[in-house]
Amino acid sequence: MFDNLRESDSERKEFEEAMGFGPTASVRPATPPRPAAAGLLRTTPAQRLVLAILLLLAVCVLGTMCLLVTGRISAF
Repeated sequence: MFDNLRESDSERKEFEEAMGFGPTASVRPATPPRPAAAGLLRTTPAQRLVLAILLLLAVCVLGTMCLLVTGRISAF
């Protein structure tokens, strides 16, 4: 039942050469994978710092506006 389970050596070599795995295939050195960009939206640390500062200012301004509208603090 399992007599012809493996292909003959010549068929395997023909298949490997046809698929590019054989000795005639060009061998390229393995290049190390590029590190994935970490962080929010693939930004650099300096760009993330600017975004954090802008977010902080926006929250402060909106919070102050909400306090003024609700009368918790007065402008004058």
